[in-house]
Amino acid sequence: MMTAPIPSNETHRLRSLQLYRILDTASDQSFDDLARLASLICDTPIGLISLVDGDRPSGSRHGSGWTPTRRPET
Repeated sequence: MMTAPIPSNETHRLRSLQLYRILDTASDQSFDDLARLASLICDTPIGLISLVDGDRPSGSRHGSGWTPTRRPET
């Protein structure tokens, strides 16, 4: 399995995710609406949004039974 490279701005990215306090939260309709909008814009049956803090996943979905995956699997 291939793994994604760590971006050069990883420290800033992780700090930003922590400041937004959106990881490890309950499902949110607004976030699910963004996944639905992505699906509509891309004209696909599925829309996914995945946020990863280190290797801890969080996200939203539309039209799929997908569950967020850990970083090595993203």
